[in-house]
Amino acid sequence: GNLRKWHTDEEAFISTISIFVSQLLANIKKKIIEKELIVAKDKAEQSDLLKTSFLQNISHEIRTPLNGIMGFCSLLNGETNTLNSESTNYLNMIMYSSERLLGVVNDIIEMSKIDSGVAKINKTEFKILDIYNHFTELLNIMLSEKDIEAKYVIDKKLNNYYIESDKD
Repeated sequence: GNLRKWHTDEEAFISTISIFVSQLLANIKKKIIEKELIVAKDKAEQSDLLKTSFLQNISHEIRTPLNGIMGFCSLLNGETNTLNSESTNYLNMIMYSSERLLGVVNDIIEMSKIDSGVAKINKTEFKILDIYNHFTELLNIMLSEKDIEAKYVIDKKLNNYYIESDKD
């Protein structure tokens, strides 16, 4: 055949139209991606709200009976003259386990708050020795459950050191 030769102005016009269509398609694709991102962001935010709501509800459902158990343990613990040492031991184990479970629930809620940016940090200064004493008391309770006794050597200098952090 007969092939037609394009004039320079026709080639320039076709080139301009081609560039225009390419840019138009790129802009349409960009708008579609932007809309998809907005939808995905909205779904993620909605999911985060649902997760936070779920965690708050479940924590309430766990905390309420757990606080009841801990309250009754405290009442029974005040009745030491009516409990034998074995029962007192069991009561202390229930109280310790309840406190640990409550700590886990509180930690889950705190992590949820941190994740959603709602957490408040309350910096306070406290003694390292106080933390040490707290953990050794907890450790002693755990060890007593297994009939293990521990002895600790404390450096008196610890009483002079402080930490600034969120104590909770």
